Amino acid sequence: MADTSTSTSQPPDVGGSDSEEGKGGEQRYRPPFVNSSDLTATTTTAGASSDLSHEEYLRKHNLTLYLKDATKLMMAAGDEECRERPTEFLAAYFTACCAGTHVTGRPYAFISGSLFNRLHFMRNTVAAFEHMNDLVQGVKLMDCHSLVLLLCHDFPLNVVRAAFKPAAFLSQGLNQLEDAHTVVPLLHFLKCLGITFIYERFLVEMRHDAFDARSKYHVHVESVKEVMGEVRLLVEETGWGAPPPDIMAPLLERAADSKKCVSFDILVRAMCASDALWASIATEGERLHRAGEVAAAMATAATELCARASRDGARGKGG
Repeated sequence: MADTSTSTSQPPDVGGSDSEEGKGGEQRYRPPFVNSSDLTATTTTAGASSDLSHEEYLRKHNLTLYLKDATKLMMAAGDEECRERPTEFLAAYFTACCAGTHVTGRPYAFISGSLFNRLHFMRNTVAAFEHMNDLVQGVKLMDCHSLVLLLCHDFPLNVVRAAFKPAAFLSQGLNQLEDAHTVVPLLHFLKCLGITFIYERFLVEMRHDAFDARSKYHVHVESVKEVMGEVRLLVEETGWGAPPPDIMAPLLERAADSKKCVSFDILVRAMCASDALWASIATEGERLHRAGEVAAAMATAATELCARASRDGARGKGG
């Protein structure tokens, strides 16, 4: 997981706008998910966690985010006993992380601060709202934003819009969101939100590097594939998610026009339309959930064991 000490409270709209300048104007925004000075610390050879220093390991897996967050919550709790027994608080905090409940009701800067958090947030969001799909005929952009705000009070509208745009195209063939009354199926929106939110860093880098920061600029598929390989290495080495190459290669071929070219908008729509890509996200979320349940159970048992040993020791001293 990448270091996110820099604020992410104003994330980019991965859908972008063609009014933004390309390479000539250099007026492009790339969000501070990672500090460029940290990249060399996290690009050691494949899987070499044992070769990392402890500081590099903390950065690579974004553990500082959680340690800082846990400390802030503990100090804000106003419970003197809690502050005097920080190990128990930390045990409870990381148990919640394992269970995926640590992102509930948290600010956007935290839920978007790591791939782990994003996967859990989307799993919780789908679980909370998917049952409503059969109860409503469709949802508007602001309806979608209102739903997500129930789980994250400052979730940015532009992140919701970036998901709503491909959902509107896939369900109604709309290229622009000119009508505030446009509706899409709720499940379409949730799927598009999951893909654009989980792979946001990948999409931001692809738009910048492969498409000259322009959404409708067409590029040959082979060039896109070449850049995609480089971007995948960058985002994965810094702890963010990239779509599986065995899904993306055929997806690009199918999405290309007669000249074997695609635009960034077409890439996003093709990704959002991919059942295989959505299934891979769901599978990863389920894997994290199952692993988290086991880890949480082990952490709870260990905490109870330590507490029992502490009580026994106190009674022994008293006797």
